[in-house]
Order: sequence, then structure tokens, then C-alpha cells
Amino acid sequence: MMTGKWITTALFRALVTLSVAGALMAGCDQSQSAGSPERASEHVAKALGQPLGVERASAWVFALDGMDSAAKANAIAEVLERDLQAPESYELKLFAGQWARSDPEAAFERVMSWDRPLPRAAAGSEILEVWARSQPLAARQAYEAWSPSMEEEKGNFAAGLALGWVDSGLEPDGLAPFLSELKDWDREKATRTLLDRLIEQEGLEAAMQWADRIPDGLEHGYRHLVFRKIALTAGPTQPEVVAAWLEKSRDVRWGQSGFRVLGRAWAKQDPEAAMAWTANQENDRALFLFAKSAFGQWYRDNPEAAWGWLQAAPEDQYVDGSYLMVALYEKPTRPRMAAEAALKIRDGAMRADTLNKVLGDWAAVNPEQAQTWLDSESVPEAVRSELKAFRQQRAAGHKAQMAKPARRGAQ
Repeated sequence: MMTGKWITTALFRALVTLSVAGALMAGCDQSQSAGSPERASEHVAKALGQPLGVERASAWVFALDGMDSAAKANAIAEVLERDLQAPESYELKLFAGQWARSDPEAAFERVMSWDRPLPRAAAGSEILEVWARSQPLAARQAYEAWSPSMEEEKGNFAAGLALGWVDSGLEPDGLAPFLSELKDWDREKATRTLLDRLIEQEGLEAAMQWADRIPDGLEHGYRHLVFRKIALTAGPTQPEVVAAWLEKSRDVRWGQSGFRVLGRAWAKQDPEAAMAWTANQENDRALFLFAKSAFGQWYRDNPEAAWGWLQAAPEDQYVDGSYLMVALYEKPTRPRMAAEAALKIRDGAMRADTLNKVLGDWAAVNPEQAQTWLDSESVPEAVRSELKAFRQQRAAGHKAQMAKPARRGAQ
């Protein structure tokens, strides 16, 4: 049996959660319950003086019994505010969540008065999550009203609000627009937290269904972000499921963005399976981005194995994206290998563009070697002509751009 000795934070969290849940369902023994605000304060002070263990957990159970009392909630807050670094983050969340169930507005206002960002974010995000489960729009209004005071922890507050909002099932069309309007890091943080929760608790299908309901025209390419996050999170473990889901969006940019991320995520776990998937796929931009990303990851991780697979690839295997990645990867240090890889790209425009890049860098270091290779018998005359035409077209386009009159400033 456990005693009051040190235990892990994770085990302590589980212990407190189960203890509080049991107390709330069955009711604490009133002879031991915190009862008055003064007794609640004593229990919290006692808890903070104990190591993580049974005694500390029990003190919290008694302190939080009957948290529907504003006086008791404020009394506990006063104890915590003596040293906001003393309680564990999880204890702050537990206290704030209990208070929010009876008076989220008062709880949020009190917590937002704290001068330490991390404890404030831990408790405040929990309050918003609990609040949003029943009143998502009210929780959003509170978030927006206090937003200027949230400093660098704003993403944590937004994440808590998002978790409660999606759990509520209320005003579902408002969540994605709210998240899309957040600033970069806050948007990333809140979206990642939301998708992780959906996948963990409800399954990948729930996350994909939520993504499919995102309305058009949101700020900052929000749908791109969501599709990428799902591919990144689920790609390593359920790549074929993600690929099947992305299939209906392969002709639009957010779907193509998802395929690109999926390629890299899948290849980190099973590169041969990822490249095998490209067989018999439609030769479009989604396939190009997937294959380029997957093979590029494989080639960075294990160049010998990736190159061996590429040399043995069937004639009908899509390989242009793979040879492109070899050319770009080897260009700085092995330009001859890079040029030979570029030569094997089947698409004429891609081949010419890649050769132009490789030979341009090679010529900047050793122009004689670069020209000798280009003039060699290994380079078909048709490819040299193709490259010449490509360069002429590029030069003409640059010349035309330079000839355009400068735009006048506003008068």
C-alpha cells in the first residue's frame, strides 16, 4: 500500500482525480470535510506542505469538497496566491476547474489577476475549457476581453477554450473561424491540442470529420493547417487511412499539402511501404508532393537504401519526384551525381529546370567540369536542346519583366 512518500507526478494526478471524483459522487465524510472556508484554507496549506502522495491528495479532496461556495473558493485562492509556484500545475487546474463549474466568470476574473503567467495560464485555460462545455460563446467573450493580458501564454488559453467548445457540440460552425483568426503560434498551439484530443479520445475519424466541416474562406489558410496536422499526427501510425481520407481533396491545395506531410510522416516509419503506395496512383501534383516528400525523407535517413530502391524501381513506377530530391540533395557536394539523377527525370520541364539548377551551381564552382559533362555522350542531344530552350525562355521572361515600367506611387 502507498504511503505519503514521493511518487511520480503522473501517478499523483491520477490519485487526486480518482479521489476527487469519488468524493463528489459519494460525498466526503462531513466530519472530515473542509466545511468552512477557513478549514478549506487549512487543507490547502497542508497539501502544499506535503510531497506528492496520499496525504497531499487527501488534503486536496477535503479542500475541494463543496466548491460551490464562493467564500470557500476565494479562501483557497488566497492560500494559493501566497506562492503560486508551490502548487503543481495540475493542482491549479483541479481547483480552477471545480470553481468554474459553479461560477466560471468569477473564477476567471480571479485567476486573471495573478501576476505569474504560467500558473495563470494553467488555471485560466482549465476554466475556459469547463466554461465552454456549456457556454462556448460566453467563454469566447471572456477570452477576447482578457486577451490583451494573456501575454505569451495566449495559445494555452485558446487551446482550453477550443477543447471545451468541441466537447459542447454547441455552435459548431464558430470554432474553426475563431481558431483561424488567432496569431500564428497561438493558432498552431490551439489547433494541435484540439486535434490531439479528438484523435486520442474519439478516434482519427472524429478529427477528420471535424476537418471536413471547416468552412471555406477562413484566414491564414486554416484548412491547410488542419490537414497538415492530421497527416503529421496520424500519418506514422495510420498512413493508409489518412491517404484514403485525403483522396477526395487531392485536387485542391489543402489536400495536396496534406499529402506532402503524409509522405514525410509515413517514410519516417516505413519508407518502402510509403513508396510502394505511389504505384498505380494518378500522376498529379498530389502524387508529386507525396513522392518527393517521402523519398526525400528516406534519402536523408538512409541514402544507400533509398538509392538502391530507386535503381530497382519498375518502369511504370513514378520516380520523377525521387530523382528530383536526389539531384537537389547531392547538388552542393556531388554535382555529377546530382546531374545524372536530374537526367533521369522523365518530365521534360522538370528535367530542364532541375538540370539548370544543378549545372548553374556546378559551373559557379568548376565551370569546365560542368560544361564537359553537358557536352558528353551521356547527355542526349535532345536534352541539351531542351535545356537551351529552357534557358532562352527564362532569359526572355526576365528581360520582359525588366522592361515593364515601374509602378507609380499613389498620387
